[in-house]
Amino acid sequence: MNAEQRKQKEEVQKAVSNAFHSTDAYYTYRDSGKPRDTDREFSIARDWEHASILIEPLDADLANRLGIKSCFWREGGLWSDQQIKEAGIQLKKVRAEGMTIES
Repeated sequence: MNAEQRKQKEEVQKAVSNAFHSTDAYYTYRDSGKPRDTDREFSIARDWEHASILIEPLDADLANRLGIKSCFWREGGLWSDQQIKEAGIQLKKVRAEGMTIES
């Protein structure tokens, strides 16, 4: 892997990590009984969209699913666990795939 490919991989990993941690923090916030925060949901949607754009040249399927995850958050994150699983956008799953991406 050359320097440009390493940099591309690092940028993808940073974007996925950022989206993951923003999402995880929001779930913790909601699990504590606090109300929905649409500003945070839109911010999370932007984080996943950014990761999707960076990953697209390396893995179109994962990029598509991260785009779906972005849509999920733009729609308020109200899908059922089954819908999330069927779309392949479980939080830990997409994080693991994004963090192990090869350029």
